[in-house]
Amino acid sequence: MVKKKTFITIVVLLILVSGFIFTTYEHLQAKEVNTNTGEMNILILCVDPSESKAGVGGVDAIVILKIKNWHVNSFEPIFPGHIYHPTATPPQDLQEHLMQYKIDPSHYYLHDCFWEGDTQAGAKLASEALEYSTGIKTNFVITINPDAVDAIIQAVGPVYVTGQGYINGNSIELIRDEMDNQDISRRKSVNSLFHGILKGSHDKSKYPALIYAIITQYIKGNIIVVL
Repeated sequence: MVKKKTFITIVVLLILVSGFIFTTYEHLQAKEVNTNTGEMNILILCVDPSESKAGVGGVDAIVILKIKNWHVNSFEPIFPGHIYHPTATPPQDLQEHLMQYKIDPSHYYLHDCFWEGDTQAGAKLASEALEYSTGIKTNFVITINPDAVDAIIQAVGPVYVTGQGYINGNSIELIRDEMDNQDISRRKSVNSLFHGILKGSHDKSKYPALIYAIITQYIKGNIIVVL
């Protein structure tokens, strides 16, 4: 468990400051957020647009962010694996896609929650699937894609990644190279990249560039907040 002053902390705090979460107290209360103590769980989905028929992309990694007293208390990285929705049935084209990879087509996996292109519905599927699998209930969802990740790497970088050295971006190419040519699992590759970003984000002199990168990526739609 990693504490404050991390990459994810900065991302969420900037979103908080920008007013994308504090819409109204009524809305937060409807989401079962304790507005007296500012306690909530945020589901962050790292998505790859090349892995989905439509929408923001396939979900490659998950982070559960815990907010307490309106500050980031901790975060927990989780990998989607075989997490699936308890009742949702995947559409026919998704079932056919899953069968091509010899995956059980009867489950709507969290990885594919945005398959049908509806970000709001996909975020709901992801939240419910996570709660079914882990018991963790989240209050809302943030998605972040590789363009946003690369912009953040450039802002805090170069960052050090085990087996790769210092990099300035191209996160997807790095992960695919490690999987295809170095026989490194996606989980290990993403984890290595993630920790490289965390270390790079500790440099306070890079905060202005990081702030600019995150706000710009939000405006471009590469970071999405689903309330």
